[in-house]
Amino acid sequence: MEVRELLLDLALNKGVTIFVSSHILNEISKIATRIGIIHNSALIQEMDIARLQERRIKRLVLKTVDNENARIALAAEEYNTTVSTNGNLILPDEKALCYSQSRSYLPFLQGK
Repeated sequence: MEVRELLLDLALNKGVTIFVSSHILNEISKIATRIGIIHNSALIQEMDIARLQERRIKRLVLKTVDNENARIALAAEEYNTTVSTNGNLILPDEKALCYSQSRSYLPFLQGK
């Protein structure tokens, strides 16, 4: 039995409340009904999984070897980009999280 299955069984069949500490929200969302976010040892937010999914930032951050050419290639695919303070490209559109058929800009992302 996987740990995830064991935790689900304890919660659903035994009525046990389980606290799990993790930075991997995608994995935790598969087993939790509520999420608490702790910062500097203080609980700063508590919500159910549905609310977390609504509030999640949906963007893609890219580290490239040639930002200018990557921006041109991405603009040709109708992606808007900005540059973060550390020089990474940010694609704020949720569609950027989906796999694209076009691979014309991959050399800029892979460093080849």
